[in-house]
Amino acid sequence: MSATLTEVMDGLAALATTALGTSTNVYAYPVEAISVPCVVVGYPTVIDFDPTYGGGIAWSLPVWHVVGKVTTKSARDDLSDIVGTLRSALNGAHTFGAAASDVRCEDGEIATMAVGGAEYLALKYTVHVI
Repeated sequence: MSATLTEVMDGLAALATTALGTSTNVYAYPVEAISVPCVVVGYPTVIDFDPTYGGGIAWSLPVWHVVGKVTTKSARDDLSDIVGTLRSALNGAHTFGAAASDVRCEDGEIATMAVGGAEYLALKYTVHVI
């Protein structure tokens, strides 16, 4: 049995909240406005049906760790401090809903995220959930 999309996105948000504490806002889905610093769980970019011979669903989705507006030096400095901090919290065996899931954060990239007409600087992780 695979976790549902809602369970995966909520589960990743819960892992981020546990890892980063209440000083970082966490959004379990893309929202119209954000308050930085924050983590935003995005919708899957790839859905792999039957990733193993036993069936199931594998999800590949972005998770943005947003630090501030692109044009500020403080965002650059904050980005330097957070590289890799969320990765270790996401990786591993987790349970989303009633389904045991294997989570792998295999890469990241420095990216911008547009929200409400503003450009924010973020570390964008690609997270795979099987």
